[in-house]
Amino acid sequence: MPRIYYCHKMLTNHNSLILSAAKRAFSTTQFYESLYQKDPKDIEAVPHIRASFFHQCNGLLDCIVDRELVCGTLPPFLRHGQEYPLTITESEKEMDLRHRRIMNSVKSILEIGKNDRCNFLILSDELTGPYCGEILSSLAWEHHHASVCYWFNEEQLINDLDSFKPDCLIIASPLVPISGVILNKVKCIQIQHISNMSNWNANIDALLVSDEFSVFAHRKLSQQKYQYLSESILIENDPVSNFASITTHNFDCHPFIRYTVNVCANKLEPCL
Repeated sequence: MPRIYYCHKMLTNHNSLILSAAKRAFSTTQFYESLYQKDPKDIEAVPHIRASFFHQCNGLLDCIVDRELVCGTLPPFLRHGQEYPLTITESEKEMDLRHRRIMNSVKSILEIGKNDRCNFLILSDELTGPYCGEILSSLAWEHHHASVCYWFNEEQLINDLDSFKPDCLIIASPLVPISGVILNKVKCIQIQHISNMSNWNANIDALLVSDEFSVFAHRKLSQQKYQYLSESILIENDPVSNFASITTHNFDCHPFIRYTVNVCANKLEPCL
């Protein structure tokens, strides 16, 4: 009985945060004002949406709170491969929350502390190069050493590993066949993008990524589900698709409210 009460309390708080975010989005953006028509009074009045919903807006300014808050944009994981039809912008606060999601995931997988410094090698290609720059920046902000190399073949990668001697190889390129030779040579983390599920390797630690949220969850081999930080995003089940709906409840510029992405909700759970 206490467990049932605790779960109900968590769900109530979860819904309250989503409703509060929806009400703020309604009052500050043209897109959500048009979508909701009136100020939502309960969680049932807040629909689950997808990228296709944003084709109805006139442009980016309909979807952000204030252009003066924008301090940067996010490149898609795959160059020219983004489903969301608008530029992904972020404020300084949203940039910091994204950075914290990335570093929480990396540190959780590697089990490193705040003062530990590691040597990273990011394996990229022509499609993922711009996106990898964002991962590299987050690592550098935490004073880790990080370099990027481009995929050519396994022999070249082994030579790069011998030259850079990284503590961890972050595999961003979906072109890379991950062999036992590589896994036995260095600690590996694969970036698993929600649009490239056929490339996911179940036998490797992973960062779960979407274009809209960058890294939003992670999974270690010892874990059954992907873990996410609930300080910046809330994840729930879209009852129509059973996919995950994400709400950026701490937004101040570019809100996503009950935004459904192509990964099953039952594969995700909040970090303890």
